[in-house]
Amino acid sequence: MSLVREGYEVQVIADAGGSPSQIGDDMALRRMEKNGVTLSSTNQVIAELAGNWSTPEGSAIVRQVVMPALQG
Repeated sequence: MSLVREGYEVQVIADAGGSPSQIGDDMALRRMEKNGVTLSSTNQVIAELAGNWSTPEGSAIVRQVVMPALQG
């Protein structure tokens, strides 16, 4: 939040962190969002990086990142 106050656009990957309790996570995310932080998920960021799934780079991301995550 200090970076937001300094004028930066901040994006937090909400499913990449954790605290000892769900309520702790929820409260921290609400506080960040209320103060101007953009909340995203891992999948959202991967999709943004891929840009276009039909390109060779997009296909590589699907094979190397998305498919293994779906398989557990």
